[in-house]
Amino acid sequence: METELDRVESVTKSDLLDLASWEKPRSTEQLRDFVARREAALSLIDFDD
Repeated sequence: METELDRVESVTKSDLLDLASWEKPRSTEQLRDFVARREAALSLIDFDD
């Protein structure tokens, strides 16, 4: 795999928060995918420990 070390994009905290935010409209497909991924992740956690 080839990487370009000379090309680094500047990212601000606001950029990251905007990407991580659910404070914007989402399609039904996006919401269902999120719920499915969350349920899959939770199924891997052993809550009895």
